[in-house]
Amino acid sequence: MMVLVQTFLVMNKKLLRCTLPFCLSFSLFADGELEQFEREASRSKPSSSQRSVRRESPADHRYDFGESVADEFADNAVLLGAVLLAAGGAQAAEVADQREDWSPMVPVARLDFGYQWAGEGISAWDVGGAVGRGLVAVGGRHTVFREEGEREDLKFSQAHAFYRMAILSHVELGLGFGAAWLNGAENETGFSFALPFRWWPVEWGGVEVRSVWTWFNSVRLSDIETAAMIRYKGAHLQAGYRWLEIEDDRGALNGFRVGIGLRY
Repeated sequence: MMVLVQTFLVMNKKLLRCTLPFCLSFSLFADGELEQFEREASRSKPSSSQRSVRRESPADHRYDFGESVADEFADNAVLLGAVLLAAGGAQAAEVADQREDWSPMVPVARLDFGYQWAGEGISAWDVGGAVGRGLVAVGGRHTVFREEGEREDLKFSQAHAFYRMAILSHVELGLGFGAAWLNGAENETGFSFALPFRWWPVEWGGVEVRSVWTWFNSVRLSDIETAAMIRYKGAHLQAGYRWLEIEDDRGALNGFRVGIGLRY
């Protein structure tokens, strides 16, 4: 009788060893890729341990001179940045006054539609736009990601107020501050910073780079897109690549994107 009990226990242990990895692997891949991306983008970082308090030693005063020089350099850099921002804004206002209708630089209104291949079985469509005059504009973008075999879409929306700057008449740079929303199984809202760049060396073609960084629960989500543009009057075609990545390689929805749009 004891021999039968021992044999039964040994067989159960072997069975658990065989089935446990299978169950774990199944649980890891049960969720769709979009759901995993959403979970990683909104998951808070682990809190860092408190730093130990160190007593000040006489040797620390050796660095006082270097720190004062660094502080002075930082103050001058801030002042120079403010001057460049003012000069760029003034140039943008001048370009806006002299521009022709349907010009791609410092547009009064902009509307874009696009389609992206974001991975195996994942696609996305997006719509965006902006309105403004001179050095000030407001804009937004809404992207819907869809995964084959999953009922829940992942929606990523952005809204920013922009301070626009121009370098000569064919280079434009903006600073945008606003918010972003990630809606899937749950809803998340975070602060967002944008840095759009446009370069139109010729009337019929140019390059645009849209860079946006959003923080959900202290986790940074980077949204960077580069596109080559071909223009005819106010309409344009574009093709490029969009990177949507969570910091520390915790998730990504990257892929080629094509689109159409209007500038006025």
